Amino acid sequence: MVLEECGIPVYEYKPAQVKIVLTGYGKADKTQIARMLAAQVKLPEGKLDVHALDAIAIAVCHARSRQFSRAAAH
Repeated sequence: MVLEECGIPVYEYKPAQVKIVLTGYGKADKTQIARMLAAQVKLPEGKLDVHALDAIAIAVCHARSRQFSRAAAH
């Protein structure tokens, strides 16, 4: 991948991983995920499409995973 060739790390998360991090339930639906995102993150005004919500959910999952990894390393 081009990103890896440039030294930029690439992370992948399975949908169930993202759902567990956000909702605590690996089979959460889009409505549950959107509700938990709104409770945890200040989202922009107006309706976001499902792709934007997915991207934000993955970003939150990544941030939390990195926090956990750093905490576990200490």
